[in-house]
Amino acid sequence: MINADNNSINALFLNHGRILWIIARMTVWENGLNRLPWAVLLVLSMGIGLAYFLGAVAITEEAMIQGAVTGAFFRFCAVFLLTIAVIASVAREFNDRMVDTTLALAIPRAVYFGGKLIGFIVTAIPMAAIFGLILIPFSPWDQVVLWSISLGCELILMAALSLFLVLTLTHVTPALAVAMVTYLLARSMGTMVLIASGPYAQLEPMPGKLLLPVLQCLSWLLPDLGRFTSGEWLAYHTGSLHDLGNIAMETIITLFLLCGAGLFDLYRKDI
Repeated sequence: MINADNNSINALFLNHGRILWIIARMTVWENGLNRLPWAVLLVLSMGIGLAYFLGAVAITEEAMIQGAVTGAFFRFCAVFLLTIAVIASVAREFNDRMVDTTLALAIPRAVYFGGKLIGFIVTAIPMAAIFGLILIPFSPWDQVVLWSISLGCELILMAALSLFLVLTLTHVTPALAVAMVTYLLARSMGTMVLIASGPYAQLEPMPGKLLLPVLQCLSWLLPDLGRFTSGEWLAYHTGSLHDLGNIAMETIITLFLLCGAGLFDLYRKDI
């Protein structure tokens, strides 16, 4: 009897795992068939053109300027393209009633969520590698590798955040707006806290006292993306494995929280 129950449980896990990988594979296939690869190629072309333009106008430290500015351009474009791809894909499934049909099947909703997230992560990792590959002529290869891995972690977090937002809001415009505002706040929160606690607080005591606690609270809630994919690594070659370890830890913790929030919202939906 116990063996029969164990066999049933194993068969159930295998079936759910097979469905998860089917959803992930279909997600990757869909991203490959839509305009995302062409958008990535367009960004690569623009980035290469920008690098050569900077090389032509730079008076000194040509490679440093090329690497830092082109890397910042690639980073923002990669985040923006992946965010749009995630939100548009899931929103289209909502409009086509594909989400309702999938969740009506005898599979846990966590399998659907995990399959979609894995598919978007598999889509994000090659993007980070491709953008990093273009930067090798402008920075040492070890710094480019650190930068690319960090960009991959940043894209993974944005994929999870975008999936959570589109499943919650179900529409492209509000989900995209909230995702990009959250991203910009997460990247600039450290600088904003530093400004609010500096000379500004002395010049404007009352607004400074009110603003600083709000910014500190937001900095505790948001991941410190200002440490991710730093342009200093490409310009001054200051990246190290210690930085990468901190980024990996923060990625794991934030990804766990985003997955928990997404699953909580998905399970409470009356579909």
